[in-house]
Amino acid sequence: MDSELIPSIRLSKQWGPPPLKFFHAHTDTLKKKLLPVVFLIVKLELPEEDEMMIEIRKRLQIYISTVILFIGLSISIAQPKPAFAAIPQVAAGYSHTVGLKSGGTVVAVGLNYLGETITSSWSDIVQIAAGGATTLGLKSDGTVVTAGVDNSDKAEVESWTDIIQIIASNDGGMEDRFFGVKADGTVVSKGGLNHYNEMNVESWQNIRQVAAGNYHTVGLKDDGTVVAVGDNTCGQIDVSVWSNITQVAAGQNHTVGLKSNGTVVVTAGYSYGQDIASWVNISQVVATSEYTLGLKSDGTVVAVGHSNRGSLDINSWEDIVHISAGPGHTVGLKSDGTVVAVGRNEDGRLSVGSWTNIQQIVAGSDSIIGLKSDQTLIAVGDNPDGQLDVGTWNNIVHISTWNNESPRITNLRGHSVGLKSDGTVVGVGYGDKNQLDVSSWINMSQLATGSEFTVGLKSDGTVLAVGDNYYGQLNQSGFYSPQLAAIKLT
Repeated sequence: MDSELIPSIRLSKQWGPPPLKFFHAHTDTLKKKLLPVVFLIVKLELPEEDEMMIEIRKRLQIYISTVILFIGLSISIAQPKPAFAAIPQVAAGYSHTVGLKSGGTVVAVGLNYLGETITSSWSDIVQIAAGGATTLGLKSDGTVVTAGVDNSDKAEVESWTDIIQIIASNDGGMEDRFFGVKADGTVVSKGGLNHYNEMNVESWQNIRQVAAGNYHTVGLKDDGTVVAVGDNTCGQIDVSVWSNITQVAAGQNHTVGLKSNGTVVVTAGYSYGQDIASWVNISQVVATSEYTLGLKSDGTVVAVGHSNRGSLDINSWEDIVHISAGPGHTVGLKSDGTVVAVGRNEDGRLSVGSWTNIQQIVAGSDSIIGLKSDQTLIAVGDNPDGQLDVGTWNNIVHISTWNNESPRITNLRGHSVGLKSDGTVVGVGYGDKNQLDVSSWINMSQLATGSEFTVGLKSDGTVLAVGDNYYGQLNQSGFYSPQLAAIKLT
């Protein structure tokens, strides 16, 4: 056995296994040279052993058992992270959307204010991040490419090496900030105005994830604790006592941490933080502009936020299997196929008490549509554009209707689309921007409706889109990923 492989053994009270960093540095050597003789040494017994030899053998057994344990730790923890592979991913900036394809190339559409969608030449990308008007790509070799980034910041960001995670703040493109987590657990940063010291992360160590709020930055450490710098007006960086955290997220003025036991912690300054922190066993979450709903695994529903005319009066609900919400009303589908609804009702949108055999519900801006088990539809609510004229549809397996989440915006028009069992699509409602031109679509597996446009995912993973294209939101011709082909919204 190589003499340098194991440090000399001294029979003293201070004797013990080498530090973990030794195994991190010699993982391959240990696996190749040590393991073949481990069990021989552990079982070794000499014909005539005195007390000294017995003590040596016992300590060798303890020592090598520790080596075996640390080899396992080295394999799972000390290897370079992450294992780089191009995983399909999407990211959204202020007015642009970015997609990472399975081959490591990148597509981007939308507003190109600063060149943030010019990514067609990128290759070997394993992660993407979108700022307000900027785009970053992490390459498999740990370097970074940029689009839309100011020249003074571009040179420095593109000089980064050994990066394992990239983060771009999304605050409208005026003060975008960029962070990179390095393989050694340190963090590099660039951009922003640093008004609140939110860029001061150079002293951080052992970081595995970073999240950026408007003016604060949060780092998750390898030991499950959290560090934070920046604006603390709302207590958003008061995270020093957190432990056993597995993921962090940063909002405008609050910070959220997911714990290893599945519970959530939120900084105290967040208005609804204490309520969210108590949520457990959540199976579905729905968020509107004014409130958040959680469906629990026992069929009950919890909610926080501003109750718009009773939209959060859900405490008595039970046996719920799915929830949906509009800007001022909440809908629940029960396990027996009936439906309950609360909130604003000036258009009769809550008139669902007689519904039966429902298997899907969708809340529109001022309406509710239900898909029945016989694949027909029923609808209630405001119908100014005919978006609820779905009573004659049949063989429908999925529905989507435009939901204007803000009750303060009232001048947007409505339309609905339905996916049929044969993969074709039907549509009704406002169609002046051609958002209803879906009659020729075939082999579809999922649909989505925007304010005045419609998007469809085909079974082969390609995407179709029709309607308003003011910001280029329909420029989907380059979007494709085989992994998406199996997705179907239910």
